[in-house]
Amino acid sequence: MVAIQERRVPKSEAIFAVPAAEAAPKRRQRPVHENSTEKAIKEIKQLVTLKLDVQRLREQATAVRQGLGVLFSDEDITAEQAEQLLAGIETLAEYVRLKRQYREARERARPALALLDESEVGEDEILEFN
Repeated sequence: MVAIQERRVPKSEAIFAVPAAEAAPKRRQRPVHENSTEKAIKEIKQLVTLKLDVQRLREQATAVRQGLGVLFSDEDITAEQAEQLLAGIETLAEYVRLKRQYREARERARPALALLDESEVGEDEILEFN
């Protein structure tokens, strides 16, 4: 076993002693500040992405929803139909989740759209570029 010796530091030195971790200069990472226009554009982009995702799943989710009706009827279903329904329920759940996210994003994007409408780039300026 190795013996560890403690080094006693006189009080006068202890006051000025700086731990190694504190001795190294700290570099602070500044958070990236987006201006209001950049935030607005980010919100609009997110809304577009979510809308496309919702549209993509809508047809599949509708088919699954219609298929669930057979569960509440007296009709018999095959094992294959049951497996399709079980797999489809995941699609339906994803659709519901994405639709909720889309609605929330749409509410967040409303002020962003208003900001872009009020921005310094007017419709007449856009037409001049064409």
